[in-house]
Parts: sequence; structure tokens; C-alpha cells
Amino acid sequence: NNYYVAINNFLDHPLFGTGIGSHYYAHDRYRLFSKKLWWIDLNKDDANSLFNRLISETGLFGIMLYSLLLIRYNIKKSREDNTNKWIISNAILVLLLINIVRQGHYVAYGFPAFILMYYYLYKS
Repeated sequence: NNYYVAINNFLDHPLFGTGIGSHYYAHDRYRLFSKKLWWIDLNKDDANSLFNRLISETGLFGIMLYSLLLIRYNIKKSREDNTNKWIISNAILVLLLINIVRQGHYVAYGFPAFILMYYYLYKS
């Protein structure tokens, strides 16, 4: 249901979405099931995954920005003495990928801190 809502909201507003926090309202507009089924509303705040929420709320701009962050600031393994940085960077990358698949909140479990660590690890 959340994926259906996110895709329909994305199709109506493809470039920039409808704004941060708006998936809650889009859920009432595009839902598949009636309001009599109380369990359908359990994850309407967070869209059940960050991907659904980014598609719905930020559109292509948000998905491209998130993808650019993951690709641009990834530390490549080289022959230099950056093995520890590479291991930590890939561990954070896995957490960020898990977040986009399953976690629907922008700040749950230190998500912004992991993004900052990923960025500053690349810059160091």
C-alpha cells in the first residue's frame, strides 16, 4: 500500500515531490484500502521505507541526491594505507543501503550522523 501511494504521488509530482513530511497526506489521497482497515494506517507516517518516502516527498531530486551521496563519497580500496577507512566506509554504506530499503524515518537510529560520518571519512 505504501509503495502504491509513493508511486502515485511520484507520478503526479515527479521532479521535486510534494515536500518533506507530506507522505502522510498523500497516503489519505492514494490509498488502496478503505479506512475501515485500521492496520493499513500503521506505517503511513514513514512510508515503510526511506526509498518510498524519498520518491513520494522529494521525487527524482531526492533520489538523485541520495544516490550521488552514496556513489561520490565512497572510499575505493587502493594500495595506500586507507584499509581502515575503506572498511568503515563500506560498513556505513551498508547501513545507508539498509536504511533506504527498510527504515522510513530521516533521523531514526542516527541516520544523519552516519551520513556525516560517511562524508567526513571521505574528506579525511
